[in-house]
Amino acid sequence: DARSWCGLLSATSTDHRAFRVRMLCPQTCGCDAPDSEQLLTSGCPSSCPTVLSFRLKLRQGSCTEDVPSRLRKEPLWISWVGQLRRMALVQGDFQGKSKLTNLADAMWDWGCGFGANLTAQNITWGSCREWNSDFAWNFRTPAYLCPISCLCTGGGPPPADSCPQPLEYHPERCPFWQAVLRRITGTISVDVQNHRNLIENVTLLTIF
Repeated sequence: DARSWCGLLSATSTDHRAFRVRMLCPQTCGCDAPDSEQLLTSGCPSSCPTVLSFRLKLRQGSCTEDVPSRLRKEPLWISWVGQLRRMALVQGDFQGKSKLTNLADAMWDWGCGFGANLTAQNITWGSCREWNSDFAWNFRTPAYLCPISCLCTGGGPPPADSCPQPLEYHPERCPFWQAVLRRITGTISVDVQNHRNLIENVTLLTIF
């Protein structure tokens, strides 16, 4: 069963079976969803954030984030933290292993504020766009659950592929998409009082 390999690290530096499974079975391994419980993305095709299922999931997201106490009850957050803790227990020495426990503890205790907490401890982890080179693999970025901390609502282009983009449902919550709406008013007309009707008749709206 390929699914059993999706969340595994490679056993050795020359064993790339888990990497290949994520590359060859991206849907099974959740590569095509920003809210996948699989934290590891090494091997996932780079095209995954552009597929329809991924983009539609972003449309269902919210530009708000929960406080740490609520995130500790969120199945997706629990799964991500749990995977980090399990990786820290994997036998052998590999790049970034010493930071995994710190990372898991900070995410559990501080929720979306874990990055600032790690920085205060002089522990580098990267950004919401990508994890830094201290880690030997790529993790899914937390932007889907942490859009405020990840600056998805900062008024500029989304800083991460997994930033929620609920244009159809909550444009008032996302300054970036408000700006997009203002820029396109001369091209298309949207009844903002009845914008759900647009979604019933349009499979996917792409804005360039």
